[in-house]
Amino acid sequence: MKKLAILAALIMATAYTYGQGQVNFSTFGLNGDPKVGVQGGALCDSTFNTQLYGAASQSGPFAPVSAVATFFDGEGAGYVDAGENATVNIAGAAGNTPYWFELRAWDKASGNTWQEGPTSGYWGKSEVFSVTLGGIPASGPPLTPADLNGLKSFSLIQAVPEPSTILLGLLGAAALLIRRRQ
Repeated sequence: MKKLAILAALIMATAYTYGQGQVNFSTFGLNGDPKVGVQGGALCDSTFNTQLYGAASQSGPFAPVSAVATFFDGEGAGYVDAGENATVNIAGAAGNTPYWFELRAWDKASGNTWQEGPTSGYWGKSEVFSVTLGGIPASGPPLTPADLNGLKSFSLIQAVPEPSTILLGLLGAAALLIRRRQ
């Protein structure tokens, strides 16, 4: 029995030494009522994807820290629906330490991930904000996952193709017309 108690104490000490920061990715009911909308007033619904990006400093570099999620429909539109992925573990960051985030959102029609690049539809990201992480601190008792209370409402803008893309499309259309006339 003593060996079991010693083993448990060692495991707990190891966990506290390394720590593990956590945030709650679900935004429904946050302070300040932040919502994500589309330019023109409509709120984002399940036709939009979103992902949480994070960094150890305000200047980044920012990398994805959560799975891709959607938004609620109906009365919950504009709020993130992270489902079973609501608790996000932040690798390499202990609980009770500050961490920087931004929320990125895009129209599902333009791709499955932000990295694919928005070519059509709506897309955008929040202002960078800081959160003191919950989870397992370097020392002390575990904390509940932190809410994203620094998140402010923002709107997505419509993606505009680059001028070179438009030019290539026009050249292709002209080539088809010339070939058809011959």
